[in-house]
Amino acid sequence: MQNLILIQAKRHHYLDRIMLNNRFFLTRKLIHLLYERELKIVTAESCTGGMLASLLTTYPKSSHWFDRGFVTYSNAAKIQ
Repeated sequence: MQNLILIQAKRHHYLDRIMLNNRFFLTRKLIHLLYERELKIVTAESCTGGMLASLLTTYPKSSHWFDRGFVTYSNAAKIQ
């Protein structure tokens, strides 16, 4: 798995506001960057419950730049 970007998302109130206010602008910028550099993205989420992966995959042809997402929500799963 080369050329991957890993994003760890943590739920904070300021992140929620940024996502709500700028999600389309920021997501389009990220997608453009991924296309331009021929990269794929992988997400690792916990408290966000997969919201970031869900947002990213709402765009057409997201399979070209979205590789996979991991959601580990429970504390027991996080220590396995």
